Amino acid sequence: MTAEIVIMNKEAVVLAADSAVTLQRAYLTKVSVSANKMFQMSVNSPVGIMLFGNALFMGLPWETVIKSYRASRAGKRFNSVRQYGKDFIEYLKNNELEFEAEAEERYLEAFVESVLKDIQERIDDLVQELIVDQGGGVTKKAMKTIVKLVIDAEYRESRKKYTEIIPVGLSRKLVNKHWIGIERVMTLMLKENGLPKVLNVDVLKKEDRRKLKEVLVNKLSKYMREDIMSGIVIAGFGEKEYSPRRKVLVIEGKINGELKYREEPVVTVRGYSDANIAAFAQSDITVRFMSGVDKLYREYEDEYIRNLCIDYAEKVVNSIAGYSRQQKKVLKKELVKYGNRLRKEFNEKMEEFTDVQFAQPILDTVASLPKVELATVAEALVHLTSMKRKVSFEEESVGGPIDVAVISKHDGFIWIKRKHYFEAGFNPQFFVRYGKEKRND
Repeated sequence: MTAEIVIMNKEAVVLAADSAVTLQRAYLTKVSVSANKMFQMSVNSPVGIMLFGNALFMGLPWETVIKSYRASRAGKRFNSVRQYGKDFIEYLKNNELEFEAEAEERYLEAFVESVLKDIQERIDDLVQELIVDQGGGVTKKAMKTIVKLVIDAEYRESRKKYTEIIPVGLSRKLVNKHWIGIERVMTLMLKENGLPKVLNVDVLKKEDRRKLKEVLVNKLSKYMREDIMSGIVIAGFGEKEYSPRRKVLVIEGKINGELKYREEPVVTVRGYSDANIAAFAQSDITVRFMSGVDKLYREYEDEYIRNLCIDYAEKVVNSIAGYSRQQKKVLKKELVKYGNRLRKEFNEKMEEFTDVQFAQPILDTVASLPKVELATVAEALVHLTSMKRKVSFEEESVGGPIDVAVISKHDGFIWIKRKHYFEAGFNPQFFVRYGKEKRND
């Protein structure tokens, strides 16, 4: 995991990123604190690129991909940050990068594992509810019923008419092509692990397997999986832009020559506010800093009020005499509906309050900060996130040296803090080569 910050005002954009990367193999997890996540997109253009999420693209390190892109575009400049993003996507689509032969199969298996993990967690939740309600164990029959309920629900959800990211025909072709490997993963996760193995029961009937196959086909076509995708942040100035922009691309993989990705609209500082602060990956501390309240607290508050409205409606309806069961049912529904409307109004008022009292004053100040102080704020937000992980019983998935860069229209990409994996004095050839690259760009 990681913590990354982008701060923009009219003068400049600042990028800050920690150095932690989480490595996983089977059930083992290791956190390394030496990863590079921030790069110049073009050596002589005022544009930077930052990555979060999966550090690999189809088995290749993103650092290798990004630097290869930069070398291939030497001397090429674009009028807008949006065009830089478009050109980067075209490079990923059309360039024949040296992927491993099994890269597509590994990507597909990772996608399948991600989907099945969600299904397995929903099954586990229903099993726990059953144990609590009945105060005992789970029978083979109950296990089969629970698995069927979850698979049916997933099947209905996957068939909804969401926009296709890749054509469903291609998705079906890929699932069919790798079906033997997918079935192996499916059997391991939903049959040979957990309660099905303990109960010695085959919960995956022929119809369930058919539905699961359709779930995978539809989800591969329409869904992005957060636990396997990579985020790319491109920020800076195009040749004809005088205010900074930020563009986010979310990339999951490349299959059969088709790039599976999603792009977000370009963000700038014109209009409503002269400043913008955005956090990527682990954003909880930045959200708390901006809104004055923790996101988890607001979620708990909202859920508590929702349950309070339902409980209040039940108590009011149950205390009324002379109403039929059907009349009480209708009255309860109306009371809950009214309670939800009040809850929505409360949340809107709270968001308005936190924006006026906390977020906007910060943005008003950031709008007038000079470049060096923008860099200080960005580094502090990453450091606060790291410190929070350090002093709590959470995995220290944010840490290591913090890289900071400031990008302005005419000064270009300036490193404020940058780690090297080597001793600069021992490697003058690196800086000579880098200087030649700048002159040739």
